[in-house]
Amino acid sequence: MVHMRKFSFEEIKALAHEALLDIFDDPYRQQRFFALTGATPRQIRRDMHRPEFIAAILDYILQDEPFLKEFADHQDLNPAAITLARLRLPGAPMSE
Repeated sequence: MVHMRKFSFEEIKALAHEALLDIFDDPYRQQRFFALTGATPRQIRRDMHRPEFIAAILDYILQDEPFLKEFADHQDLNPAAITLARLRLPGAPMSE
């Protein structure tokens, strides 16, 4: 069953880690991730605990609707839950 949930920061960080594993399983997505984020493997290792970097990972997912749906399904989540997780991190758009 797909569900919505609130995430703690540690859960969001784990979700971003899982997303990176899925991204790096696909050479196209991996190349696109590096191109769009400007991240390097070294930076990933260094910054994986930083909320701003985790936000960049979630932003990447949210900009690729097919991947968002695939990833959310893989995590047994409603895609909107990933948006809610992103809203808990720095740089999230303000709701009106």
